[in-house]
Amino acid sequence: MLATLRNLAAAVAALGTMFVTTAAEAQDKGSFGEQGQFIFGADRLFGVFAYTSNSFSGVNGSTVTTNGTAMGLLWGGTSIYNGAGAAGGFAAGNPNFYSAPRLGFDYTIIPHLTIGGELFVWFTPGQNVATNNNGTTVTNPAPTGNEFGIAPRVGYIFGVNDMLSIWLRGGFSYYLANFSSNGSLNNGCSSTASLDSFGIDLDPQLVISPVNHFAFTAGPALDWGFLGGWGTTANSCGNTPTVSGNYTAVNFSINGGMIGWF
Repeated sequence: MLATLRNLAAAVAALGTMFVTTAAEAQDKGSFGEQGQFIFGADRLFGVFAYTSNSFSGVNGSTVTTNGTAMGLLWGGTSIYNGAGAAGGFAAGNPNFYSAPRLGFDYTIIPHLTIGGELFVWFTPGQNVATNNNGTTVTNPAPTGNEFGIAPRVGYIFGVNDMLSIWLRGGFSYYLANFSSNGSLNNGCSSTASLDSFGIDLDPQLVISPVNHFAFTAGPALDWGFLGGWGTTANSCGNTPTVSGNYTAVNFSINGGMIGWF
């Protein structure tokens, strides 16, 4: 009888140990940075601060520089279409590709090492704008535009504890914007502009995970668009001058976002 009780106690202890070990392994498997995880995020969702400096060369044989800061929630106050037009002289603004929120996709190919990237698409649909000109109402289509950006990257995750991690990220980026005004600028005549940029991005983030499989991110970003160009066409009622040149940009910002993984 005593031997039977001892065997039963040993079996219960073994089952208990197996259960605890299995639960611990299941919990560890979901810890941020383990191999084989898909990480999805909304990056640069909260723009605490952003400073951007843009340089347009070839503007009437000279260089035009625009600088500006931005703060925003869900949108960084960019004016990329007007900025592209500023080089051609038919609009004004401080272009900023880098404040726009974007989607992030990453995968841990080995523990802590990630590969992935960011993607964003933004567009402004056209609307009719009515203006009063000396008692006469004139209706013109509003300017339209679109932006596209892709930024492949690699990263490495340093786990501090169950709640905090540091995710070092960096890579390359390409951005493209197009702007079109059909009658609302240049005395009712159409205008178009385009702007593109290729560069390097550094984006280290502090990852704060209050629950497993979900976290908030916060940290700085440094973007250098060292290779790009701009071009404008102003169809001044039959006369179509075309101008173009080079474009470079530097951006520093502090951003927040959210991620989830499985």
